[in-house]
Amino acid sequence: MNLRGSPLTKNDLAKLAERWIDPDTASRSLFRHVTSEEGATSVGRNGSGDYEGILIHFTWPGEDQVRGYRLRRSRPPVDSESGRDKEKYLTAPGDANKLFIPYGIQPEDLSSRTLSILIVEGEFKATALYRLAQYGLGEAAEQPRFLPIGL
Repeated sequence: MNLRGSPLTKNDLAKLAERWIDPDTASRSLFRHVTSEEGATSVGRNGSGDYEGILIHFTWPGEDQVRGYRLRRSRPPVDSESGRDKEKYLTAPGDANKLFIPYGIQPEDLSSRTLSILIVEGEFKATALYRLAQYGLGEAAEQPRFLPIGL
């Protein structure tokens, strides 16, 4: 699989830990650190700005082909009126919204009649829930407790 970026930094891992995503889960989830230039290229930006951050790779269960990217910027610009971050998450212009199915979910899991599906907002929430779905099951488990899918 052709992953963009490099391993996550200590700062990236600390931010993910606040969301109950440990280093092993982050690595298995294909989260990678990108420089500003790599981030801009990944989400189709060619203007000025800071695009350093965590790059989220979208894949489909059972496939190793990356089908898209989403960037969580480390230092998004701040709205001068509200003081809030803006454009914290970016995708390529014109790129359609995609379901985020955590890497590691198997194609047969999607057609299981026994697994509940939890739909949540965002890739990081889906990833933390996927960790929970597998928590304490051990290596012999054939499937997670439930399937989280991010919108």
